[in-house]
Formats: sequence, C-alpha cells, structure tokens
Amino acid sequence: MDPKDRGEAVDWYEWREQQGSVGRENKAFFASVWDILHHCKGLMIGEKLDSKNRLDSENTLSQMTAGEQSFKLHVNHLLNKIQAPVYRQLTVEALKAIASIFRDNVSLHIDDTLLTDTIISHAVRISWFQSHPESIENYEACEPLAWQAFYQIPPHKVANGILDALIHLLGNEN
Repeated sequence: MDPKDRGEAVDWYEWREQQGSVGRENKAFFASVWDILHHCKGLMIGEKLDSKNRLDSENTLSQMTAGEQSFKLHVNHLLNKIQAPVYRQLTVEALKAIASIFRDNVSLHIDDTLLTDTIISHAVRISWFQSHPESIENYEACEPLAWQAFYQIPPHKVANGILDALIHLLGNEN
C-alpha cells in the first residue's frame, strides 16, 4: 500500500496533505469502497455525527453499480466534506485498508455501519500505545502527539493500524 516514494514531500504528513488536496482517486479505489458495502450495513465517511455522511449498503448496492458515475461522485462528495486534506487522505488510506481486510476475509460480515472516524481514532490510539505503553493511563494528554505521530508513519503502517483497530473493535483480539 506504499507509494514508491513521497515525491517532493519532506515527510509523510506533507505527502498526505498534498495527496488529500488533489483528491483524485482511481477506479480501483471506488471498487474497493463498493466491495466494503458488501460486508457491512453501511459506511460512514467523515464526521460520524452527520447522518448525511452515511452510505447505506442496501440502498447503494440496489440503486447503483460499482462503476457508475453517481456512485463515484457521491463517495467523492463525502470525502470532499472532510476539511483537512491530510485527514481526507488518511480516510482514503483507511478505506483501502478496510477493503483489503475484506478481500482477505471474504466471509467476514459486520452487522453494523463502519465509521471511518472511529476506526481511524482507534488506530491512532493503538499505534501510540504500541510505541508508548507508559502513556496508557494519560492518553488524553498525549492524544495530540499520538495524532502527529500517526500522520508521520508510512501508508503500510497506517494499514496495519487500521487492521489492529478493526480487530480491537470487533473484540477479536486473539
């Protein structure tokens, strides 16, 4: 899941900011989002408290096709509502990771809506605890540092964090 390099960017944060600003996703990305909808009740992209950010699996799968322009436009609209380009890119990476997990676990079905914000925030927390176990008791004080650190890691480590978060959220630690 790693790009060949960061291009002109000096670090992964800057790379994510550049990628998130451009926001040009390819056909494979939209196919991945489509595939996710086959494994859950819905997908909340962005602000979890805004019900307009929810893609309902049943409605979307019955009313659109994977390659349909209206589907791509709708997903892009949800991504573009995310104000910070760096977080938009992190959301794209999370969706790619989730799709990859479902591809590797075809029978996995989650009888609920997946909230990208929740999955990402758990990935940040778990990643921080893995490298800073001493901060478990005072995570709230370290949370800004945890986010900064997470933005600096390469995409394949973000994907691993997303996997860890899903395992944790599903209560399947073993």
